[in-house]
Amino acid sequence: MLDAMAKETWIRRWGSRGLVALAALASVATSRPRWHLDAELPPGAQTSTPVDGTQGIAFTVEASAPPSVSARCPGGYVPLFPLEPTPGDEPTGKPAGGDYLLPPGCALGEISLDGHPDKGSKPTPPPGQYVRVTRIATVEVWKATAESVYEVVTDSSDHTYGSRSIHVRSRAQPFFETTIEPRDDGARMFGADVHGGGREYRLAVSSSDTSRASHGAVRVKATVYGVCEPGCTPPSAADAIQLEDASAP
Repeated sequence: MLDAMAKETWIRRWGSRGLVALAALASVATSRPRWHLDAELPPGAQTSTPVDGTQGIAFTVEASAPPSVSARCPGGYVPLFPLEPTPGDEPTGKPAGGDYLLPPGCALGEISLDGHPDKGSKPTPPPGQYVRVTRIATVEVWKATAESVYEVVTDSSDHTYGSRSIHVRSRAQPFFETTIEPRDDGARMFGADVHGGGREYRLAVSSSDTSRASHGAVRVKATVYGVCEPGCTPPSAADAIQLEDASAP
């Protein structure tokens, strides 16, 4: 991952527009064609809720193969994962997909299915491929939050990138917010992001200072949500989510 990021940074800094354009054209020329299907929502379906509200959107997706589902949240686009994934079973016709929960303040993004056609075939969905939303409704939700501060150093060869691992124990998919707190004068650290899935996540930062490594602390806030049926008792924050340090800076 470090090598890929270092290469991307080098191209951005030293590569001319011509080189970038040629790289893009080469990628298009060599990429395999893909077909794409978008799910249709029921007429009048609500697709977002207020940031500070107590309601989210619960919906169910069925597809012939595991679908791609995303949301537009205050921090940008994030993938949505099913509460209990259903991998599907083609011989029995059992659909893939599952139940999803869109948190307050987010808007539904894409619900789709993609694939590669057979060699020589047109990039159109083959017979039997489908993705659909079978249920969508606003629901009351509970939420729990955990915060922790992680020291990070931009230790790549050109001092523009650094990362560390984070372990997350949670009842549901966590949604992250990050705040950078520079530790040394002149450090130009920016762009802290958390990526991953399951229990394993990686906190990554970038820096515009190429003369030396930048030292910084990143405050990570992780929030999880769950459907709160009438009379439900929300779990405690400690039971719902915990952030654990998985690597030294």
